[in-house]
Amino acid sequence: MTLLQRFIDATARKPAGWIGRAIYREAPAHRHGFERIKETLALQAGERVLEVGCGAGVLLAEMLEQCACACAIDHSPDMVALAAARNAAALTAGRLDLRQGDAHVLPWADAACDAAASAHMFFFVARPRDLLREIARVLRPGGRLVIATSPRSKLGSWFLAPYAGAMHCYEDAELAEMLRESGFAEARVQSESRLLQLAWARTPA
Repeated sequence: MTLLQRFIDATARKPAGWIGRAIYREAPAHRHGFERIKETLALQAGERVLEVGCGAGVLLAEMLEQCACACAIDHSPDMVALAAARNAAALTAGRLDLRQGDAHVLPWADAACDAAASAHMFFFVARPRDLLREIARVLRPGGRLVIATSPRSKLGSWFLAPYAGAMHCYEDAELAEMLRESGFAEARVQSESRLLQLAWARTPA
């Protein structure tokens, strides 16, 4: 692995060490995406939500204030440790099932969740259709998914230059079609700015 690849992993793709913990402990750069996910997903009190790529558990904690329980996964041990610390009460109460692992193979049963969220990680997914099929499998009929990611245009941003080669960003129509191909009956995608692309999808009822 090259020095650049190690830098991308530690600071973004698989956050680790003091720098990864410092960047994602509160994740201020992701704040707007978190708010848009919560607003669009509109969780209900009795629902169970899945978060794929939960990072330090900031959005996860806020969603747990809105719904009954959650399950979450991240491939970074450091992020899972932060998420566990932040959501310790929910873990103790049995309201949260938190795992470290590969999101391409989710460890939950079919139709286990009412809703799902993914914040600022989809552009690092190596096999996006496999991931989306797994999310669709875990969602109940009529379950909904909201993804906050980056539109293709963001790759031109100067501050992302070191990451551009590792990111997979899509046009709105391309991502919507990918969602439909992966088992979602409805999908809509909109680039809200150069920094945020929001996707909403629903499984067949």
